[in-house]
Amino acid sequence: MKKVYSVVLLIFALMLSACSSKDNETDASQTEANSESPQSEGATNLGNVDSQKNLFSVEVTIPAQFYEISESGPLSQEDVDKAVSELSIKSGVLNDDGSVTYKMSKAQHEEFLKSYKDSVNSTISDMLNDENNESLTDITYSDDLTQFTISVDGEKFSMFDMFNALAFYIEGTYYQLFNFVPIDDVDVQVDFINKDTGEVIETTRMSEMNSTEEISTVTE
Repeated sequence: MKKVYSVVLLIFALMLSACSSKDNETDASQTEANSESPQSEGATNLGNVDSQKNLFSVEVTIPAQFYEISESGPLSQEDVDKAVSELSIKSGVLNDDGSVTYKMSKAQHEEFLKSYKDSVNSTISDMLNDENNESLTDITYSDDLTQFTISVDGEKFSMFDMFNALAFYIEGTYYQLFNFVPIDDVDVQVDFINKDTGEVIETTRMSEMNSTEEISTVTE
């Protein structure tokens, strides 16, 4: 069983399956008008994640650090344009510092977050239904994607199974960044529990990964 999932494939799979609804012309005109209107709720700088929320629009800047750990090579504007087209959002700009600024309506943003969880569910389904899977029996997650719980067969569980946490590190991080969590506050915890006893076998946290990006574990 391939325990280490291609991060590049994950990112683009998530983008492809995320929100697909497009703004109609009325909503677009309202958004443009509102961006120049004094009715704006104001701009907020959330650590390294910049967000600007108007009455009808949302602007999110995903910091370069995220792409540095999740891509096999540097992003191009062409990559961003492709994502924007497939996400059916207003625009995306690759900034000089490597960050990417996305603009979308509030409705698109809400739909993105909702549809994103469909992608997470798809990833979970693939893991559980893999013909070579022997130990994983169930996977659940918190609503804010900060914590994932993986139930395993205690007799078949091995340390190699812990590499499944890598997929959820990426998915949890991306969701939190789009949900306006500062990158310094982003963290994802994955608990491996014995399906029969409920005992926590291992806990891994993204924040405890070392510089070589190996999984650092905390034994409960």
